[in-house]
Amino acid sequence: MHLRSYQTNAIAATLAAWNDHADVLGVAATGAGKTVIFIKLLTDLMDQQPGARCAVLAHREELIHQPIERLRAVAGDWLLTGSLDKPRVGLLLGEQKDYDRQLTVATVQTLARPKHLAKLLEAGPIDYLITDEAHHAISPSYLRVVAGLRAANPNLKHLGVTATPQRGDGLALANGFTHTAFTVTIADLVRQGYLVKPSWYAISTQIDLTGVKTQAGDFQQTQLAARFDTDACRAVVVAAHKEYAADRPAIAFTVSVAGAYDLAAAFNAAGFSAMAADGTTDKLIRRQILADFRNGKFQVLVNCGLWTEGLDVPEIACIHLARPTRSDGLYIQMVGRGLRPVTNKADCLILDYLPADARNVAMLGDILGCPIPCSRHISAKVAFSARKP
Repeated sequence: MHLRSYQTNAIAATLAAWNDHADVLGVAATGAGKTVIFIKLLTDLMDQQPGARCAVLAHREELIHQPIERLRAVAGDWLLTGSLDKPRVGLLLGEQKDYDRQLTVATVQTLARPKHLAKLLEAGPIDYLITDEAHHAISPSYLRVVAGLRAANPNLKHLGVTATPQRGDGLALANGFTHTAFTVTIADLVRQGYLVKPSWYAISTQIDLTGVKTQAGDFQQTQLAARFDTDACRAVVVAAHKEYAADRPAIAFTVSVAGAYDLAAAFNAAGFSAMAADGTTDKLIRRQILADFRNGKFQVLVNCGLWTEGLDVPEIACIHLARPTRSDGLYIQMVGRGLRPVTNKADCLILDYLPADARNVAMLGDILGCPIPCSRHISAKVAFSARKP
């Protein structure tokens, strides 16, 4: 597989950083191919060191399957079904427990349990560890896994990868990583043509957030939902979709789970096919929903926090941010769902639904480091205004 130049540079930077640091961080915006970066890194290391054992750690099942898919693209099927007496790659989640493979892809929920960590190490120490979505990596379960692996191998080398090194709770990733090996930003990828250009409409809802408290660095969710997950706000979102994105596959983010299902119902009532899902939705059903969306069977995918990470659906051409946030990290995760390129996709439209006072919320221009000028107001049949470059 041909790597992009920044991917090759990221691998070289990681190897160099490991000379002086055991735990390093790699920051790569959504769409940069961070999975490709760490899979290529690991496969090269296993080629060079046939006895080396590696592990990839993630916090959700959806994130577990992506490395397996990338393995086929980067390394071919030999890594999965090679000449050894067993496949080189195994999974550690749910009912599948492959403890003795050269490369193990595991959920943190499984590997943080002492009996599973012990069985993994019975086959030999882990030499290289990747933590996906590494902004989670300073939580107690991740720290226990790293500590257990390092107790078995003091020379363990650890790379955490994330699109968003910022944490809403203010806890520093320096507690888990001592050096940043590489950084690839959204702006870098847009300039190089690897992400589509974001187009931005800032839509004023006139919703007053006075009195809504802050918790863990962001708006308190129950109080925010009481203001934003309302019929009036949903009417603004649906009207904006009709005005600006009626022909675009879209994903919408809401404050609450109940609000996600209510917004999907509002879209359907207005003649735009939509479906919602949440963390309790059966995993097979969630996969089918995503497959149906990609196949064009409905137009709007609605969720509350379910698909802020790990969703690779480049067909998305519009983002409804029907929830303000103070968190740059969360904002980047949501916006990143729509910036991946696909044939005939020129841009991604970001519809940003702002409260009456938007001084303390994350916005696209600030995130990209180049404030986007908003020069004119566009009125619609319901009470909202939109600002665009």
